[in-house]
Amino acid sequence: MLWPAQRLRIAEGTQRVNVPHWVAQANLQRKNLATQELLVEAQSRRIAVALVQEPYVGGSRRMKSYVGARVFQASEGNEGITKAAIVVFNPDLNVIQHPGLTTTNIAVAEVQTEAWRVALISYYFEPNQPIEPYLDQLKQIVGTLKTDLILGGDANAKSNWWGSTTTDSRGEDFVGALHELDLHVLNSGVLPTFDTIRGNIRYTSHVDVTACIYKMLRSEKERVLMLTSTNRSNVLGRLSVDSDVHEDVQGSGIPTPLQFDAFIPWVCAQWCASNNVLVTKMNQEDYVRQDIRKSRIFRRGRHKSAAPLVGDHHGSSGSDKVFEYGMHDRVVHMKTVYNNKRKLVEVSISGCPFKISRKIIHAFSLCISFHSAWNRLTFRRGGLSDEIIYEISKLLPHSHITELCFDDSSVCQGNYYILLEIEAQVKYLSLNRCKINDAVCAKIISCIDYGCPSSESLRILELASNDITDVGAKRIGTMLRKNRTLLHLNLSGNKITDKGFEAIIGSLKQFALTTQEQIDMKSRKIRYMQNRAIVYNRCLEELKQGKSEDGESTIGKKNIFSVKRMRRKSKRILDENLTAQAEIMTTAIVGDFKDPYCGDNVINQDGYIYSKGNLIFSSLNIAYNDLEYQSILKIRDVVTYQAEVEKVLPETGLIRITLDGNWMPPKCEELDVIDACLKKVISDLTPTPRKTRTSSLIRKLMSKTHTQ
Repeated sequence: MLWPAQRLRIAEGTQRVNVPHWVAQANLQRKNLATQELLVEAQSRRIAVALVQEPYVGGSRRMKSYVGARVFQASEGNEGITKAAIVVFNPDLNVIQHPGLTTTNIAVAEVQTEAWRVALISYYFEPNQPIEPYLDQLKQIVGTLKTDLILGGDANAKSNWWGSTTTDSRGEDFVGALHELDLHVLNSGVLPTFDTIRGNIRYTSHVDVTACIYKMLRSEKERVLMLTSTNRSNVLGRLSVDSDVHEDVQGSGIPTPLQFDAFIPWVCAQWCASNNVLVTKMNQEDYVRQDIRKSRIFRRGRHKSAAPLVGDHHGSSGSDKVFEYGMHDRVVHMKTVYNNKRKLVEVSISGCPFKISRKIIHAFSLCISFHSAWNRLTFRRGGLSDEIIYEISKLLPHSHITELCFDDSSVCQGNYYILLEIEAQVKYLSLNRCKINDAVCAKIISCIDYGCPSSESLRILELASNDITDVGAKRIGTMLRKNRTLLHLNLSGNKITDKGFEAIIGSLKQFALTTQEQIDMKSRKIRYMQNRAIVYNRCLEELKQGKSEDGESTIGKKNIFSVKRMRRKSKRILDENLTAQAEIMTTAIVGDFKDPYCGDNVINQDGYIYSKGNLIFSSLNIAYNDLEYQSILKIRDVVTYQAEVEKVLPETGLIRITLDGNWMPPKCEELDVIDACLKKVISDLTPTPRKTRTSSLIRKLMSKTHTQ
């Protein structure tokens, strides 16, 4: 039940020595036996400090002192029973009390030596009381203390951030407060912090939370190491001197979520996952260089066999490290990529011939909050299943992942669309060679249609080498009529003919709105106006209440004659000011009405409403389909139209289109026109270098030198 929480450098004279100071956290459940066990454990394990909750108080309503232990808790003047206390066992530690900040539910003290100083907070949040007052008090305490800080206690709140399977409202509020205070959760979440048997029934939960100030994690000489627990006395922290993290892992056998490469194999082994995990660490530069080399070999037609990743990397770089736990025959080869700042940026699983365990994704969820630079997740050539896609979809809203690559990883259900149904920030989705048919394509496209959660985030969609026909192409064309976020679409290697391509390319030029599209636009505007009216009334009511409260406070201070003069002022002017302020507040909250079929985006002509077309979409790869000469004519019409129409940024029009491998002539007049139009667009978008004063002076000096 050890949980090392923090390591600090301790100096003794001019020498640096390893002096461990263990900090324990325990909920004693008001039991005298639990208190006695804590005293015994403190002596046997050399615990320096204990953060205790619900200690045994007997009839005194306060925790009594014990031999060899100093107890710091709320003073006798405070009403109520002591629910939180700090017990110091090490006599060499100097303790600074904070009686003004300490209450019956939150105890505050600072411990220090000649080399370091740390503030400790022990807290107990009553389960039948609202959590907000406790969080306000915690914010006040953290704002007062100006030193490194560790807090531990019983929050009676559930959240995925500290290992609970569910998240309640108390957990959401507590997570928000921790982020606001720049506090980092130390729980690994592997095993429950509360585990007991009552009446032959086992009860478990994750409600005890330990955290520290974030700068303590980021120091090069101060690392965090966490272990798990199996009962209510769940957290131990070690304050010791500097050593390498890998040595700590070897010594204790328990890595932390910060050590992703070692933690994932270890936690999967602890959970008895059906797969063994082998992690190989790579630098981002080597990883990109290797991908470029493989892509060149693929273009030459030399297909490399899917060799295990370990064999690929052992000889590539001396900085690569391999971590593995467990004894299963099925091994998941995982690659982790780090940038030049040693931050995890990508996790890749490639060449897995079997479906991986869902527990691997669960292990990812424990680490996701510790790696803010992790923005890409890759599955290539197997390992993916519909269950894994579902687990990833639950992970995305809590992560910074914006790029998903599932190339060559087909699933029977084809439920890729659930990755776009949630409110995540996925900007890049690659589903090349995933056996996607028209039905699956329609579900994916429906999730990025205008008004859907992912319609405002997805920029690049790769659907190359699938089974998409004209049916799916027409659905894509319908989506492009309204979507104003997607920039690039790859449809190469499908079964699209001129009929399906006409729907896609036709959305990029002027087209008449259908009756249904006009009805949908008006419905969206009505909903916007209704929502705006609700927000406006709410803002106006708040402003009126604020003015009335100000007026009442002013009346009490001024004499009656001044009050009468104020009331005789024009009420109309006051109402106009409130109305204007309410309008400004409403616009800031709701924003202006934006729709692809309104304002400057449409043209009224001959009694009909026309859209200017999708001028945001800029890149299309339609190579190796079944297009013929007729499609070239349609492309020429589009690029010439976009070259003439007036555009404003970010409207660029079509910049790039790939037509290789279709039933088209290699050279013709129309292709020359298309090429000229696209080159002109690129040249117009390329900024011209400005002539600076320095360059002109240099030219003058050079001309003088030349004349001399």
